[in-house]
Amino acid sequence: MENLEITINLPNLKLNIPEKEINFHHLERIIFNLSRKIGQELLEELLQLIDDKLKKERKRGKLSNQGKRLRYMATLLGDITFYKRLYQERGGKYRYLLDECKYQMKSTPYFSRKVHHFF
Repeated sequence: MENLEITINLPNLKLNIPEKEINFHHLERIIFNLSRKIGQELLEELLQLIDDKLKKERKRGKLSNQGKRLRYMATLLGDITFYKRLYQERGGKYRYLLDECKYQMKSTPYFSRKVHHFF
């Protein structure tokens, strides 16, 4: 199996915490929220990479790319938004290859827990 490669450039962070609020619980919460945000961005980027890979590997002539659609998803890391490609078969049926792919995106409870479609 081929590796997916991703590079994330983290912004410089400057925290300004009032001295009276410095305690372990507060610091832990700040780090937890930052970790979730980084995880959300990684997940969004990985979904885009997988969708791009599926576009290149699809059966040409059998599936017509109908463009990207914005999707919203609730995940363990929090809500994310990303674009995935919609395809149309010759018979007229519409499909999202990302939903059907070998990475089994729909098999996890969080991936399929709550999805809203924006049109």
